[in-house]
Amino acid sequence: MHILRRPLFDCPRFEFERYHQHRAPIGEDIRIPDVTDRENPLPDVQDLWMFDSSSAIRSARRAMR
Repeated sequence: MHILRRPLFDCPRFEFERYHQHRAPIGEDIRIPDVTDRENPLPDVQDLWMFDSSSAIRSARRAMR
């Protein structure tokens, strides 16, 4: 899951163009809440990748506020 604000930076734009448009149609569960016009509901949560119900990797990027 990505929590984003617009305008998009290069990294998420690249992910949409090169990754999400190909992975979502084959069944990957991709969730992208847009909080441009509202408060981030999870301000202290950093980006993470979940691989299954028991494995996750936290990104080194800072959480968006």
